Formats: sequence, C-alpha cells, structure tokens
Amino acid sequence: MTLIVIYKTPSLWDTSSLLLGNMAMADLIVGIGCTPPVFISMCIHRSFLSPTLCIIAGYLNTVVTGASIQTLAFICANRYIAILKPLHYHMYMSTNMLKVLVVFSWASPAIFSILPLLGLQQYGLGQYQFVDSLSMCWLDVMQIQQNRVFLLLIFSIVTLILTCVIIGCILIIRVVHNLNNTVRNITISSGVDRTVSKSSITMMLIVGTFIICLMPATIITFVTIINGVQFHVNVYQFVLWLMCLNSAVNPILYGFSNQQFRNSYYTLWKRYFRSSKLCQCVN
Repeated sequence: MTLIVIYKTPSLWDTSSLLLGNMAMADLIVGIGCTPPVFISMCIHRSFLSPTLCIIAGYLNTVVTGASIQTLAFICANRYIAILKPLHYHMYMSTNMLKVLVVFSWASPAIFSILPLLGLQQYGLGQYQFVDSLSMCWLDVMQIQQNRVFLLLIFSIVTLILTCVIIGCILIIRVVHNLNNTVRNITISSGVDRTVSKSSITMMLIVGTFIICLMPATIITFVTIINGVQFHVNVYQFVLWLMCLNSAVNPILYGFSNQQFRNSYYTLWKRYFRSSKLCQCVN
C-alpha cells in the first residue's frame, strides 16, 4: 500500500518518501517471497523446496533483509540531516545521492551474500541449506564451524548499524531539547519546533522497533557462536519471526506517523470505497 500511495501521489516524490518506498519494496519481498515458504515449512515440518531453490531462497533472504536494514539506516540518516542541517539538506541529499543510496542498499548485500555460494564453508564463510530449527533456507546457526565467520560478519554489521543509529538518535534528541529551550518563547518558530519534534518522534518509533525486533537475534547469535551455547528451537524461531515482524511494521509505522502519508492513505481508501459502491449500484 505504501508503494501505491507514493506512486499515486507526486507530492511524495521526495528523498524521504522514496527511501521509504525502497524499504517498503524490500519488506514486500520479505512478506511475499520469504515468509510464506517459512510458514509452509513450519506446518509440514520439512522443506518443500528443491536443494537449488533452497539455496536461492537463502540468498534472497539475506539480500532483502540486508537491503531493508540498510535503507532504514539511510532513512534515519536522512532525518538526522534534515533536523541538524536543514539549510544544507538538499545539498547533502540530492537526487544523485538518493540514487547512490538506493543502489548501494541493494548492491552491497547482493555482493556480500554471494560468499556462502562459493563453497568455502570449511573456512566458516557459510552454506545455504534448509535449517530445521528455523524451518527456512538460510544459515544453520548450530553448525558453528561452517558458518561462524559469515554469521559474525552479518551480525557485526547489524550491530554497527544499530550503534550508529542510536548515536544519531541521541544527537537528535539533544538538538531538539536545545531547540525547545531556545525557541520556547519565539512564536514564529513554534511551527518549526513542532515539525522537528514530530520528525524526532517518528524516528524514535522506527529505531525502537528496530532494536526490539533485531537485538534478540543479534544477542542469541553472538552467544551461540562465541560461547557455543545452543538454545531451544522455539527461541530461534521466535527471534526469526521478530525479524520478519520488523519488515512488516516498518512501512506502516513510518507511513502512519507522517501526515502526508496519512492523508494519502485516506484519499486512496475513499476512492476505493467510492468505486466499490459505484460497482455495487451498477450491478
């Protein structure tokens, strides 16, 4: 729905909305292409994919999840620049920069995810296969030797992105707090103040969801790889569905916290119900 709203509303063709559309595309692929096979495998307690398709599915899972996480980081960086450098925003977030960010968000995980396809699992660079504990085609966390290096790389990158986002949020909170103190008695700046506060709240919601959904998987993976502790199967499945939940709620959370998107959603639904009623009257 987010993609439809952006496509139908030219006023939303700005950097923030297009980054959201990129994230929505990645999350849509997760929801349509990655989550249903996992659900089916959980129901039948086995893989219904051939070994080749399972490898492709494992590669796709890694790419789209990486693209979604990176785009989320870019959205937070975009908010950071918009709040801290409003006068130079268009210089930093130009059309060319937007193209670079979108291409990078997909190209980097696509290249990085090739490593488990090279047959170098003896060096710990991973191997895509059906994982019974996760009911999906990916990397088996319990087979530490063949997946150790690749999993450490993945979740180290996730931890780095998470750390940078948290630091950025702290800086934004400080700026908003200082701005509130500075312009508290200036009437002309009240509108800017409200805009900045809403932007910071939106980003806090997104980052908070990101932390809740991805931090458990990061901690459990690090504990399993470093200390060799193996948790119950249900624990691994729970953190997997938390990661899927993050992909599901990101576009919704971002869209409904934005006034332009809320108005566009309302307009789209109104047109839909109006056309539905018209069809019923004709019939």
